Amino acid sequence: GGEKPRRAVPPAGKHEAKHRKSGLHLWYECDASAGRRFASAPERGRAAVAALERVGAFAKQDALGLAVLSVEVDRVTRGAAESDDPALSRQKADWEAIKLYQAWQIETGSPDLVVQVVDTGIDVDHPDLAQNIWVNEGEICDNGIDDDDNGFVDDCHGWTWSLPGGGEKDVMDRNSHGTHCAGTVAAVTNNGIGVAGVAGGAGARGAKVVTDTSGE
Repeated sequence: GGEKPRRAVPPAGKHEAKHRKSGLHLWYECDASAGRRFASAPERGRAAVAALERVGAFAKQDALGLAVLSVEVDRVTRGAAESDDPALSRQKADWEAIKLYQAWQIETGSPDLVVQVVDTGIDVDHPDLAQNIWVNEGEICDNGIDDDDNGFVDDCHGWTWSLPGGGEKDVMDRNSHGTHCAGTVAAVTNNGIGVAGVAGGAGARGAKVVTDTSGE
């Protein structure tokens, strides 16, 4: 994959002599991805190494290669175009502030990570969140039995502590704030729905969210 090295500054026609005088004709680049997207950091690393090797071969084989003084990786960071979530434009300033687009080049979210959202609950059926709602695999939902013997009956997605008597299994958000916060963490990214979560996964399963409901 990838491309052959090419001039970073294309031939400039009638201005070419000035470009050459400034040494702009000596700058070459090689695209490691060639339009492809890589699923993991190791894949991106291998593509970058392959691109550097192509530049090295170019330096050995081409007469211009004598002018190659150094080679380095310039990672391209893709922004909002990487996600088709319609409300992403409203998040752009915040995500740029925390350098989220750069972080997405390394990791978009993993189901191995569980984030507890202590708030007003979560709409576990929300279309932009349902895929990333944590499920207690030790519990058989709604059978009235504490299957995992942890002291909480049917705690499938968390627990509501704000009610008297030790709380209950119903974690549905009737305020919307908790769902909003959970979406900030793990709304599914690049699914054409709503917003993009920080760790929602790019079309795949992202970080899991579980609620600890503290109040209305």
